[in-house]
Amino acid sequence: GTTTITAALAWSLQMLGENVLVVDACPDNLLRLSFNVDFTHRQGWARAMLDGQDWRDAGLRYTSQLDLLPFGQLSIEEQENPQHWQTRLSDICSGLQQLKASGRYQWILIDLPRDASQITHQLLSL
Repeated sequence: GTTTITAALAWSLQMLGENVLVVDACPDNLLRLSFNVDFTHRQGWARAMLDGQDWRDAGLRYTSQLDLLPFGQLSIEEQENPQHWQTRLSDICSGLQQLKASGRYQWILIDLPRDASQITHQLLSL
């Protein structure tokens, strides 16, 4: 549902000449599949942050006007214990605020998970 709508909206906006960043905030990491990213691709902004790497390196250029920021693949242990890692992802909010302020993107679309997790609340506050 929401992942498909987010992907379609991102595609439509870039077809209208808008610069779009589409961010996957869902731990299932499925938004990337709508943009032909290989199923085995494990990198993403959350995976980078959990591994102590720069989350910005996880961004992918899809078209000249559409960039994708996948969530990244979580381990089974991480999937079963989200309380152990969600607090470590709060820096993405300030990063997205900086991107918004830069004016690089006219649209920043975020595919949010269906639950009321901590990261969902943080991203909704943007």
